[in-house]
Amino acid sequence: MASAIIAFFDSLGWDPAVVAALLAVIPVTEIKGAVLYVASQGASVWRGAFAAYLSSVLLAALLSVTVPRTLALAKKIPFAKKVATFLTERLGSRAEHIASNADQKGERGADARTFGVFAFVAIPLPLTGIWAGALLASLLGLSSKNAFFALAAGNFTAAGIVLTVALLAADRANFVFEVFLYFALAILLITIVKSLCARHKARA
Repeated sequence: MASAIIAFFDSLGWDPAVVAALLAVIPVTEIKGAVLYVASQGASVWRGAFAAYLSSVLLAALLSVTVPRTLALAKKIPFAKKVATFLTERLGSRAEHIASNADQKGERGADARTFGVFAFVAIPLPLTGIWAGALLASLLGLSSKNAFFALAAGNFTAAGIVLTVALLAADRANFVFEVFLYFALAILLITIVKSLCARHKARA
């Protein structure tokens, strides 16, 4: 799979940094996959990581403002409501856990919620990046400012971790990139199946 993706972008003749910036805003790959892609190309990982982070920060700024409004609007549209419900169900338990801990902090509850989103995004795993983090921030009721800070800082941390891995495993970058892609798809499929099973049990 990784080889096919790499071959596709090679056929376009785009600069690896440009491809990294594109991959960084795609929900399945995000900045983790973007950095690993650049490493697999043997290009400047630092330059690619910078381009990927820049595009993902712009996305974070956009999502921190639009996600709460989009969710509110989606609840008024039948089909969109189903999609919104599916997405929020995936992060519902995480949001409740963070909110529960934050409520125990008293006046520092808002900071605890912000840190919870930061920690979620900072973990360099598939589907825990800007998109899911923005949704989590919305569920926790974070302000746009706090949401952006958590997303940008968490994404920076995740990028740093993946960048370190890419530099240490430069000779096996293709393999690492492929493992990441399969892992991301596996998590996505498991999430969809679990959600469908949960709905089936609820209707039974």
